Amino acid sequence: MLSLSLILLHLVLVAADNAYVIDTSGSLVEIDLISGAVNPGVAVLGNYPNDILYSDGFVYVVNSGSDNSALQRINVETWAIENLAIGTGYNCWGEQFVSSDTLLISAALNNSMVVVSTDPLSILSEIPGVGPCPEWMCLAEGFAWVACGGWGSGNNLVRVDLSTMTVSDTIEVGVNCQSVAYDGVDELFVVNSGVYGNDEGSISLVDVISGNVTENLLTGGFPSTICIRDNKAYIGDGWGPGVYVITTDMHEVLHDSSDPIFTGGTGFDIDSAGNLFVSDTMNGQVRVYDLDDQLLTSYSVSNPGALAVNGCITGIETSDPVQPTGYLRISPSPASAIITVTGATPGDRILVFDLSGRCMEASISDESGTSSFSVINLPEGIYPVVSGNLSARIAVLR
Repeated sequence: MLSLSLILLHLVLVAADNAYVIDTSGSLVEIDLISGAVNPGVAVLGNYPNDILYSDGFVYVVNSGSDNSALQRINVETWAIENLAIGTGYNCWGEQFVSSDTLLISAALNNSMVVVSTDPLSILSEIPGVGPCPEWMCLAEGFAWVACGGWGSGNNLVRVDLSTMTVSDTIEVGVNCQSVAYDGVDELFVVNSGVYGNDEGSISLVDVISGNVTENLLTGGFPSTICIRDNKAYIGDGWGPGVYVITTDMHEVLHDSSDPIFTGGTGFDIDSAGNLFVSDTMNGQVRVYDLDDQLLTSYSVSNPGALAVNGCITGIETSDPVQPTGYLRISPSPASAIITVTGATPGDRILVFDLSGRCMEASISDESGTSSFSVINLPEGIYPVVSGNLSARIAVLR
């Protein structure tokens, strides 16, 4: 995804050309970009892995559900893991390099940023007053800009002075802001998901010098991630319609929730040749698009989330990528007790996820591709429903 304008920062490149993908069920996947081989389960991650960066032979994974392994430093040659504990119940969310050996980690439930040394792996300090619920961030003009969406109700973009490591300003943007990217010129693009289920996603544009909000662009849907390539911002609604596109120069919305450019968007990164990598959790794929947004290749990866790329893609799969052939139907929606899912492949599992990627309910479709089961124990909210390559969403209300 991702942070650092949600384009992951590659400080040092090594000889190997690989992509490293979080399997949100709790493991690390390696993709060899030379041979095209996908190697699942190369390392065991903590609970609810959420963000990943690559630097100088190591990947750094933030686990939002772990205290003792909130940050993992993984050697990509040996797969040896170092764990760093960061507070009790901090729910660490995103990360960003601020120098070659210093990371900023957002602590969503502690309303703070944690400053971490990577050599040795240790906590240097903590920045309080960053909230509510800081998530992803980017760097621009000597500041870290942190999206603080309050997990549904907040609208703060917090500016942290990197010279003093203190909060210098708080800017009001859209509701439920989750991520932010810098266009490299003069503007920040802040992704606002809006209220769960209301289809009111938007992008706030912020002048990087004054900190003023200059424009608000509606995309619809429930976007949460962003990556800027050339003059396009790619905004991911990974549990919904897919990827939206806005031009960074003219602010033209080329694709919104009614017309996504492609599916997926739970994770983004760009290789050294400018190719765009996109995680599509619902369809179990990591896809690669060239500078003209044409599909180069696709890799099968279970539950792909955030990803980090080192080097450049050279290995191209010869088989065509698997694409969904139908769609799921769910009734009633909204639901409060029992739902019926139709359209699945007979005998396939039907999985209900929350928006962090946790599997909350599971069932098996019958010989007609149908299953009925209870969602009475689920809190109110929006839930992706996945079966094979098919997906849909359901609203649970009480």
